[in-house]
Amino acid sequence: MGPDLPEDVDLPARQRASGPRAGDDPVALAIRTKETVVGKAAGTVVGSGTVLRGVAAVPERREGMDTSVLPSSYQRMLQVLAASDQPRRARELCAKLNGGDIEAKHVEGVRSKLKRLVKRGWAAETSQGGFALAKTVRR
Repeated sequence: MGPDLPEDVDLPARQRASGPRAGDDPVALAIRTKETVVGKAAGTVVGSGTVLRGVAAVPERREGMDTSVLPSSYQRMLQVLAASDQPRRARELCAKLNGGDIEAKHVEGVRSKLKRLVKRGWAAETSQGGFALAKTVRR
């Protein structure tokens, strides 16, 4: 059987989390795992995308949400962006977050997280590859 979900998660979400069912074809299964689910963090639908046990790790930004709904690593990234007066490149953020340690795999991990923040409305990306706090996010 699938993971135990809280009682306040709707029945269709419970069924999607329970895993494959007899007769499921691979395409239908892939679509079902990417469907919108109810997110406990915001108490609303958080959007489509990668889902961790029924809750998106980085919810789409909505009016009135603050950074406390984000995982701590994402909160730290936004704090660095908020403290900066100009857009920062992933390499610069990586150095700031990792105490000067800059390895390619770490830079790519930071870049991936920054792209996710952009996609969900928490950050903005400049044409030169710099990242800044989205204008709608409170500093």
